[in-house]
Formats: sequence, C-alpha cells, structure tokens
Amino acid sequence: MSSTYLRFVIAYVSLVALPILGLLGVLRAGRDMAAPAAVDGAWNIQADVDQLAQLACADAGSAVTPALTISQSGRYLSVRFNSIPGLTASGTLEGNTIQIVGSVTRPGSRCESRSVSLAATLDPGATSLRGKISAQGCPLCAPLDFRAMREPLLRKEAR
Repeated sequence: MSSTYLRFVIAYVSLVALPILGLLGVLRAGRDMAAPAAVDGAWNIQADVDQLAQLACADAGSAVTPALTISQSGRYLSVRFNSIPGLTASGTLEGNTIQIVGSVTRPGSRCESRSVSLAATLDPGATSLRGKISAQGCPLCAPLDFRAMREPLLRKEAR
C-alpha cells in the first residue's frame, strides 16, 4: 500500500466516518428526550386586581393590567408583567410546574424593593395556569390565588 493511499483512507475515516458515527450516537442518546411544554406568549391573569397591585407595590391609584408575557428558552423562562414597571422575573418549567422569582424596584414608592414569587401548575393542554403569587417583605400582603389563560396566537393569512 502506498503512503498516499493510506493518507487518503485516514483522512476519509477522520472526516467522514467518525462524524457520521458521532451523529448517530447523539441521535440515539436523545431518542428518549422530550421537549418541555411551550408556554411562551401572552397570558391574561384572572385575579383580584387590587391585591395584585398591592403585591407589585404599585401606587394606590395606578391601573394594573392583569396580564403577563412569558419568553421561553427550553425550560428557562423570562417573565414581564404588563403595566408593572420595574418588575423583572425569571424562572423554570419542570414538567407542568412553573416557578418564577422576581423583584420589583420602585424608587420613591412606599416600598423601594420587593421580592415577588409565582408558583403555578400548567394544564395538560398548555392553555391555562393555576397558582399563587406572593410577596416577601410585605406582612400585609396575603398570597394571591390566580388563574391565567393563554391568549390565542394570531395566524398569518396566506396570500
């Protein structure tokens, strides 16, 4: 066997056969994996608006729209409560349980900073959530039971 032929065989095995074997191994390892439920999008909260405003440390006269927007990357979530400025939250989705922790920073308000947590269970169809929102550092704030319904996605019309 010539050295040129041997180098060709080694290059072929290295550049073609090994990557194909690696790809087959990755596909076999991921065969039993399941993607988490899709929860990204807009959700309308059904809860006591006044109590939600108190938990979010909003001023007494401010209007709080009970809605939230969830952005999802795998099991990791980023949440924005609409009409509650200064609230940043992130969390995780484990099975059908959502855990979110965030903080409200409202300089000059009756509470400058407050930690807010949300624990919810996702229904099997991923169209509704049920759970509690609570605020740490607020002895007068009772945990708020809520339900959230997912807003339907608008489909683009074909032209």
